[in-house]
Amino acid sequence: AACPLAVVERWAHERPPHRSNPLWTARRYTSRPVSDLLDARIALVHEWLGPYGGSEQVLSAMLETFPRADLYALVHDPDKLRGTPLDRVPVRTSFIQSLPKARRHYRAYLPLMPLAVEQFDLRPYDLVLSSSHAVAKGVLTRADQLHVSYAHTPIRYAWDLYLDYLTESGLDRGLKSWLVRPALHYMRLWDAVAANRVDVHLANSSYVKRRIEAENALRDDVELDLARPA
Repeated sequence: AACPLAVVERWAHERPPHRSNPLWTARRYTSRPVSDLLDARIALVHEWLGPYGGSEQVLSAMLETFPRADLYALVHDPDKLRGTPLDRVPVRTSFIQSLPKARRHYRAYLPLMPLAVEQFDLRPYDLVLSSSHAVAKGVLTRADQLHVSYAHTPIRYAWDLYLDYLTESGLDRGLKSWLVRPALHYMRLWDAVAANRVDVHLANSSYVKRRIEAENALRDDVELDLARPA
């Protein structure tokens, strides 16, 4: 089992030097304190920031560990975060934020989310941490960036809750159903590709770890481990 900070420390020591990213330069961080690692340029990526729930608590813990990180989210509803640790935290949002009724009905834009998350420009960062239960892990990164994804769950709407999502959204029959079904099929294909963009997946339970293994054919160089508290 591992926590995000432990993964960053380990990779900084074990991985060979790689271009200009300080997290990949083992010699630079040999015998250096953890506080120096926190000076790296860090991006945190989350799907949507609405009601404060379990995944938002994990995100808050990440921000507490990396207080200088920049936060990205597809949709941000600040009214629902008042009085929480995420209140008044600056958030960089996607184009979905500007679409009609996106704050309240963001799930209606699920087919657009893979495209939206790929538009985040993360080129300035050394480390990318995604808090993912849908598409956050699919951000585009370079080979010289380290991407650690905390996996709350694979994208349930496209996998095991696929039929439930259609029924609850009123999309289980009719013309709209036959428009949405191909879109969710595409999301399953995209999800399998996106999972291999990550360097390290940290699953929040053994069950989630098994689901990631079952639903995504991970490359041999993509790590999958259980998350634990720091």
